[in-house]
This record gives sequence, C-alpha cells and structure tokens, in this order.
Amino acid sequence: MQCSTISQLKLSVRSKVAIEEIRKTDRFSLSLQRVTAGGVVLNIFAGNGPVETTYSVAAADFRTMAQALAAVPSIARRRINNIAQEAAFYASGQDERLFWQAVIDGCKP
Repeated sequence: MQCSTISQLKLSVRSKVAIEEIRKTDRFSLSLQRVTAGGVVLNIFAGNGPVETTYSVAAADFRTMAQALAAVPSIARRRINNIAQEAAFYASGQDERLFWQAVIDGCKP
C-alpha cells in the first residue's frame, strides 16, 4: 500500500505513548529471539564434555525452537497492530487518524 502524505503531523500525548509501546514491543521481540536461540546453544554446550554435548545435540528439539523463533515476528506484528488500532480510535485529529491507519495497513514509502 502506498503511504499518504501528511504534512506537519502533530501527535497527541496518547499517540506518543503508543509509539513508545511499539518501540518496546519491537525491542522485546528481538530480545526474545536472541534469548531463545542463545538458551538452546547454552543448554547444549555449557559445562558439557564431548559425550554430553553429543547427547545434548541429539536431544535438542530444533524443530520446536525454529517454530518458536518463527512465531515471534507474527506475535509482535499482532501486538503492534493492536496498539495502532487503539491509537487510531483515540486519535485527536484527521491527520493523526490517517497516520495510524497507515501503520495498521502497513503502507510503504
């Protein structure tokens, strides 16, 4: 979707809070992916000798880990969409509403 042009957009306090929530969600999702992947690696190699490491690699459920890692972006997108929908509902003006609708629709410049 093509983005609409919005000149001199002034965001309300509520919208600024929503943007910060979106930033937190994005940072959290990246951290969650790193911790999930790092936890599996640590579980396999931390404090193990060669025999234990071989067993740990064989016992690791990489399919479940991959599914968990793949689910994080869609969960984050859903959360961001919910934040944007609420912000659009409470938008103080037409330009602000148009901005949030663009976030919801995923416009690209």
